[in-house]
Amino acid sequence: MKSFFQIDEMISKEKAKYGKQFWRLLNRLKNPEELEFERPDSLQAELRDYQNYGFQWLKTLHYYHQKLFITRDQLLPEFMSGEIHVLLEG
Repeated sequence: MKSFFQIDEMISKEKAKYGKQFWRLLNRLKNPEELEFERPDSLQAELRDYQNYGFQWLKTLHYYHQKLFITRDQLLPEFMSGEIHVLLEG
């Protein structure tokens, strides 16, 4: 599997032309920290750095319409998956 940093090299070898949306998506995938999502008002907790990073990660998945599956192996109570969905929908 090629990394995102190798994509530039692959694309430059192709003769196809890509639109602005493609380049914007590629840039966002290579630099996910540029997408900063605001916490909803309903999230009143004080988040630690790793929790905020996790929240931003979940919002990024949601932004790209990715489905999220949380398993019991991850030690997350079942009821929280519903709360996470509500928070992501904001």
